[in-house]
Amino acid sequence: MKLPQRGPGEARQNGSQNCLHVDSLRSTSIRGTISSSPARKNEEKPVLKRSISRGPAFYKAKAAAVADFETFPRAKGPDQFRYSRSEESVSCRASRVRRPSSCEREQEQDLEALRNIYMQSSRENGEYHPTTLSWANSLALELHERKRLNEAKDLYRQVVDGCQSHLGDDHPYTLTSMNNYAGLLVELGQSEEAEKLYRQAMIGRTELLGEQHLDTFNSMSSLGVILHHHQQYAEAEELLRQAYDGTKTLLVPGHPETMRSASNLAGILQDLGVLDEAEKLDRLAVDSWQQYAGGDLNLHTLHAKNSLAMTLHLRGCLAAAIQQFQEALEGRQQLLGEQHKLTLTTMNNLAVCLQSAGKLNQASQYFSRVLEIRQQQFGEADPATLKSISNHGTFHLACGKAMEAEELLQKAFTQRSEVLGNLHADTLTSCQNLGLAYERQGKFDEADKLYKEVLKTRREHFGDQHPDTLASIHHYAGFLRWRGDLMKAEVLYVEALNGRRQVFGDDNLDTLSSANQLGLVFLDQSRGDAIDAEQWMQKAEPLLRESYEKCKKHFGDDNLHTFKCGNGFADLLQQQSNHSEAEPLLRSVVSGLKTQLGDKNQDTMNAMHTLAACLFAQEHSDEAAHWFQSALDAKRSILGDTHGSTNQTLQYLRSVQDVQRKSSAKTLQVEIVEVDMGSQPSCACNFRCSTSRTG
Repeated sequence: MKLPQRGPGEARQNGSQNCLHVDSLRSTSIRGTISSSPARKNEEKPVLKRSISRGPAFYKAKAAAVADFETFPRAKGPDQFRYSRSEESVSCRASRVRRPSSCEREQEQDLEALRNIYMQSSRENGEYHPTTLSWANSLALELHERKRLNEAKDLYRQVVDGCQSHLGDDHPYTLTSMNNYAGLLVELGQSEEAEKLYRQAMIGRTELLGEQHLDTFNSMSSLGVILHHHQQYAEAEELLRQAYDGTKTLLVPGHPETMRSASNLAGILQDLGVLDEAEKLDRLAVDSWQQYAGGDLNLHTLHAKNSLAMTLHLRGCLAAAIQQFQEALEGRQQLLGEQHKLTLTTMNNLAVCLQSAGKLNQASQYFSRVLEIRQQQFGEADPATLKSISNHGTFHLACGKAMEAEELLQKAFTQRSEVLGNLHADTLTSCQNLGLAYERQGKFDEADKLYKEVLKTRREHFGDQHPDTLASIHHYAGFLRWRGDLMKAEVLYVEALNGRRQVFGDDNLDTLSSANQLGLVFLDQSRGDAIDAEQWMQKAEPLLRESYEKCKKHFGDDNLHTFKCGNGFADLLQQQSNHSEAEPLLRSVVSGLKTQLGDKNQDTMNAMHTLAACLFAQEHSDEAAHWFQSALDAKRSILGDTHGSTNQTLQYLRSVQDVQRKSSAKTLQVEIVEVDMGSQPSCACNFRCSTSRTG
């Protein structure tokens, strides 16, 4: 009996709802058959075979081959961004790349020849004869490559059953056939069943071949990827790290299997917020694929660039991320065409990054194009199309078009409920995004109802410490804070912070975000409690200082995340009357955020408000009024007149204007006395009356 060849699931995957967001930012590599056994250290570098014309003779040779290495699609992770939720920016599921062919007609003829050989063997030898199973496996691989998944599924199942029946559950051929079948199930969305098969294959290979065998590492990688998709981060990280370290030890530097393992590990590190290590792995993958595959214009390198761009986006390095996304998009357009799934994924990722950078006109063009193509290719009810509709809705929110956003987000929510079910992660994300559209229009009761519903559902079905549940807790706490319910907001932020510390660690970006927001809640309470104000600030200081200093340490002084946390820390300093330290920090924050995000961004608006408050406290009323007015105009444009943040800035501006009027009145009194002494009372009287009416 011939060894089943490794199929699409055998391996290694490479490679978000808006918001977060998000088709995925990841993709898979081109499939290739390696001409020899995987190269060990000190061996000659393996070479990927090119596509050739195939016929019956070819398939007889292919049936005896043992190594057919594939990549495995990586799944998207949760997105935690509150105000720019993009369903395809934070981790991604992408389809496998099909090998280019010089002649589709020849491929169909070859496939038909292979099918005839399989059917002849089935008639002559029986369905579960070793020869028949070998041909069934080869045919399944070809059908899988052509995305005829349902046809391939039956054949894969036949091979698994036949191997188990004739060889037993722990035979190498059985374990390989399980991996092939599991990879197909993932593409069909049956990830729970796929996880069971991957785990069974990994345990079997560990017992049969040992922990240091390449096939064992391959099974670890496959299982780790599916666990990542299921957000079982601790076990997934352990397996993916073990697989990467193992392949790196066994194979020559820069080997494709090592690079795929590196990309898999980088993917989970992105979701865990270990961005320094993730960036190193992504850059290593880019450099290695450029050398191995010959430059930038190949699918391996383009995939690695796409993954690197996502890491840079998460790090807040938006300019560098946009450049990498653009290079990946141009390459995929050239190799695959504009309408290929991977091209659309990269186009969407670029749009999300441009939106984050405040380049809304450019982002709009890409979002619209992705939506248009997906509607034409897949129809309105396809999950990919629904992702684009949802992304388009959250984009309208970023532009301050809450009514248009509500229409799109309602459509995405309704259709996802019908197509995916009420408990699907994407459906719950759409429900929360719809609540955000209500919030922006001042429909606070409707928003509150949806936020509570999403949080309750996630608690009941996913658990209190599931990443999506923690994201909902953090999100709802922010809503309560802006509504002025600081006590409830504090309780929820404490829960989110403790949960994220346990799940992600102290230095994770989401953990730092919850710490920063909890510190701001304490600071808000100090403003409303004159008696215990000092105690509230003492609670706020370690949270705000630590989140700011850790961002500086991990991301640098000029990073987007550092600016965001710096705004909160500067607010604390000015509340402590430490204006000499607060003002320069705030000017740096405002300048950095305006440069990277533009004026009409939530974080930029908040920073302008904080700088204005600091200047007002130092009696620089004219400049304070300028910054309050700038913040108010932006908040009215994006958040609307009824939002709590808008009203807060309006009240501060009125206070500044009252001070200015009083100061102006004192100046006028001096001028009037001087005019009276000059015996010109009528002019003085007219001037004062005019000033009064103007005021």
